[in-house]
Amino acid sequence: MKDTICILVPGRLDRPIGGHKIIYQYANHLAESGFPVIIANSIFEPSNEKFFTEILRRGYAFIRFVYRAIKGKNSCRNWFTLNKRITVAHVWSYSARFIPTADIYIATDATTSPFLIHYPAATDKKYYFIQGYENWRLTAKQLIETYHLPLKKIVISHWINDLLTRIGESCVIIPNGFDPKEYYLTIPIEQKEKNHISMLYHEDPIKNSAMGFRALNIVKKSIPDLKVSVFGVYSKPRDLPSYCTYFQSPDLDLHRHINNSASIYIGTSDNEGWGLTIMEAMACGQAIACTSNYGYQEIAVNEANALLSPIGNENDLAINIIRLIEDDRLRWRIAGCGYRSVQSYSINNCAAQFERYISSYS
Repeated sequence: MKDTICILVPGRLDRPIGGHKIIYQYANHLAESGFPVIIANSIFEPSNEKFFTEILRRGYAFIRFVYRAIKGKNSCRNWFTLNKRITVAHVWSYSARFIPTADIYIATDATTSPFLIHYPAATDKKYYFIQGYENWRLTAKQLIETYHLPLKKIVISHWINDLLTRIGESCVIIPNGFDPKEYYLTIPIEQKEKNHISMLYHEDPIKNSAMGFRALNIVKKSIPDLKVSVFGVYSKPRDLPSYCTYFQSPDLDLHRHINNSASIYIGTSDNEGWGLTIMEAMACGQAIACTSNYGYQEIAVNEANALLSPIGNENDLAINIIRLIEDDRLRWRIAGCGYRSVQSYSINNCAAQFERYISSYS
């Protein structure tokens, strides 16, 4: 019998999150390969809050968990087709006494990785899957300390690999991928609506949706018939421009339709571990205008398969959007190159690499 694998997945499971989706896709692949897989999730995520603030935070988390449990919304199975053989275990803490027994443990973020040190498994069967520079709940010093933990590290991009190399740590790179059965071309590149743009809305300031809207307002002045489809898991933004249509938590069919209808996708983030949304957009034949953060640049090459602009600069982003709208040949060339460049990033290939790496020590 193959080793049992326990994957620690922090945060909410009930809403679509790009990094979580990759984890679930890998979990499915491992289950289909015969590994017993457990996803462990704690409602009490580690933090650096002061005692009283932490009590309030945990109280709110517990109430929210109970409410979602009553509504039947605590599972990723509400939005992702998770293999039926995979067990989802809600635990009180990531401490060893609360975690199911397994042969292999995989931490998927910086706050859960320190717990693995105390788990009853061999050191070479403990993994740290790093999908970004996760400094939103830890200080930079604390984050770097997790990189020095005696865990086998898997990173998704070259820039994270370079970061670990600079501090003397080794890792293996397994890039993120997309499912070609989910995101594919249905409307030819030349037939997409040239004035139609799509964009992800996110409340996290790192995603910098506000900058994206400022860029779109600039574009609107030059392109009066601008049409924008905005999607996200959050409620419709209060200050959404009138020329934008908002789609909250679109299902896969609708998301694919948005990607195929709009000719351009804009990426606004200040920081990304990997450009999953721009990859999905490229797979549907959209031309990309995005910021030059390291994650996007794992895929996006300026003037080749995307137009890149400085992080946080709405003026330059707007200029690139207008260029794509006004120049059909440029838009078609960028979109075509993007479409071809992502075809090798199949999630099945990436998951197979992931399995080979963790099973090579089993």
